[in-house]
Amino acid sequence: ASDVSFAVKKPIRRNNVVYSVHPYPGTYESKPWEKAFGAVADIYPVFAGEFGFWSKAYARKKAKEENFEDPDTLNDNYIEKNHKGKKLYRKHLFEFMRKKNISWTAWVFAPTWGPTLLKNWNYEPTEAGKVVKKQLQYKQSDILYVTG
Repeated sequence: ASDVSFAVKKPIRRNNVVYSVHPYPGTYESKPWEKAFGAVADIYPVFAGEFGFWSKAYARKKAKEENFEDPDTLNDNYIEKNHKGKKLYRKHLFEFMRKKNISWTAWVFAPTWGPTLLKNWNYEPTEAGKVVKKQLQYKQSDILYVTG
């Protein structure tokens, strides 16, 4: 789920409720995060239970390795799109989560499934894996590292 906006007007009335979202690159295009879960995070706990990204080139390579008949059928929801040569998804996502005090975990610490944080079982990180590793190395009070 990437949209829990219902909770602003109709929250779940139970103890210990946390709203979980999966803010993949394609989810932002369908509904901006502020509307989808940012306003909820201003009131209730929100947790980014999974997110991740692939570059288009890496996604195509991975699709060929996995013997997809048509690599272009790979889910575009995971592809980080460039805007004027900048990789904005990762920058916006980490800045947004920090601003809204949203805790997170990235998907997936394995070279399988996808989008992956690892290229192989030797723990060689993908571009996303490098970004997540840098984020994990910083404390909340530190400046965010958002480039790959």
